[in-house]
Amino acid sequence: MKIAVREFGGPRHIILDATQTRLFQEELRRIRRHFPAGKGAPRLAAPDCVIAMANGKKRTEYELYAGAILLEKKTKKTWQFYFGVLLLEWLSK
Repeated sequence: MKIAVREFGGPRHIILDATQTRLFQEELRRIRRHFPAGKGAPRLAAPDCVIAMANGKKRTEYELYAGAILLEKKTKKTWQFYFGVLLLEWLSK
């Protein structure tokens, strides 16, 4: 599995290594067990970053808002995702 994080409208991007990918997947699995926080993205807000997961031919994209709101682009469901703060920290280095 390959996970790429890129800054929205900016030049920075990273590809997560094996440890970072495992941590991301564990947190994503944990939050998806709960009901979504809502449907749709915050109005009048641009995402902080875009997260693309590729597993073979399957590709899933997420957007991260305010460092803690994860939006799955295909389903438009949102979750509280505090791991996003760490993703933004990795992206800024």
